Amino acid sequence: MKKLRCAISQCLLGEKVRYDGREKLNTFITQELSQKLDWLAVCPEVEIGLFVPRPPIQLIDSEKGIRAVFVHDESHDFTDALQDHAHRMQEKLLNVDGYILKARSPSCGIGTVPVQGEKLLTNGIFVEEVKKILPDLPLIDEEQIVDKNLRDQFFRTMLSYRTSRMKLSNK
Repeated sequence: MKKLRCAISQCLLGEKVRYDGREKLNTFITQELSQKLDWLAVCPEVEIGLFVPRPPIQLIDSEKGIRAVFVHDESHDFTDALQDHAHRMQEKLLNVDGYILKARSPSCGIGTVPVQGEKLLTNGIFVEEVKKILPDLPLIDEEQIVDKNLRDQFFRTMLSYRTSRMKLSNK
């Protein structure tokens, strides 16, 4: 069977794209899952033009809603750029079967991103927009995927999603 195609937060593959110039290589993903998956590496922050290293970003709650800003300079707001980038990525993401994301990332976290000064965990700005554009795209983060039950469920969902995508593309 052909490998499943999976988008992934680029830092998890060992690329030094994080704000601090480091990576978050996940050897479980690179050693175990690379046998079953072909990767589409994505780093929304770098892809919108942020440099490496860079000041860290955080989520804040403002009168405009949840926003992604530099930790020490809230005048730099990246929310619109991250949302726009999700729309620019739509065509590429239409050709993947799932997406493995970086937990707690203000752009890519799934329900694990703290909002500064609030007792609230939410989605990262980029992934929230991806969910609006492709609501059925299977998503998981690197902490969840080590759990065998969650991983198996993710793979089943990816296979089902691929089958649905292929049926739609053949119509």
